Amino acid sequence: MDPGSVMAAQIDHLVSVSRFPNVRLSVLPLVRRVTDAPFHTFVTYDDRLMAAELFSGQVVLRDPKDVDYCRELFVVKERVVLLVGCSFKQVDNVFPQYFGN
Repeated sequence: MDPGSVMAAQIDHLVSVSRFPNVRLSVLPLVRRVTDAPFHTFVTYDDRLMAAELFSGQVVLRDPKDVDYCRELFVVKERVVLLVGCSFKQVDNVFPQYFGN
């Protein structure tokens, strides 16, 4: 299986998952500068709870300052994302190398 078809399948899966009402898919191009970015993935559940996935495990944080900081990181990223709420057609336009355009 060639890497291009694997990437196309992964992108297709992401777009499919983005159709759930509680999921938002955005594209942050590598050429856009983000001044403050986390080194780990994180999920904010509400204003009192967030989880960060570290290289060595997961940490759950309940301090409102930590939760607010991560919410602000989302705001910073949203200022530079290319697409918010992507459709497959939009993704096809952004990543034509994977879809034969």
